[in-house]
Amino acid sequence: MPIPVFRRLLIFIAATALWTAGCTSGNVPGGETADTSYADLVSFFEEWREFQAPEVADGVPDYSTDAMAEQHRELANMQSRLAAFDTTGWSIASMWTTTSFGPR
Repeated sequence: MPIPVFRRLLIFIAATALWTAGCTSGNVPGGETADTSYADLVSFFEEWREFQAPEVADGVPDYSTDAMAEQHRELANMQSRLAAFDTTGWSIASMWTTTSFGPR
């Protein structure tokens, strides 16, 4: 059974963010301080799940070109926020959880 496109995208984003985590300063573009706790990452993931879910009209998910273009416009912001997570000092268990889907 193929992996849905958005799940593959999430895995790619997570892997990329974790790979580049050592290169970030801990700041989100615009000067905001990045979230740094594991709880913040869990909260971000919940926000991601809401973001990636399509709008539903009359019980039918909207995967139209316009709807996907709107999601794509917001994607860079989500990617920046994910890349800004600083895992320095996290427990081994937390770091393992964050790298479960990334390169090893």
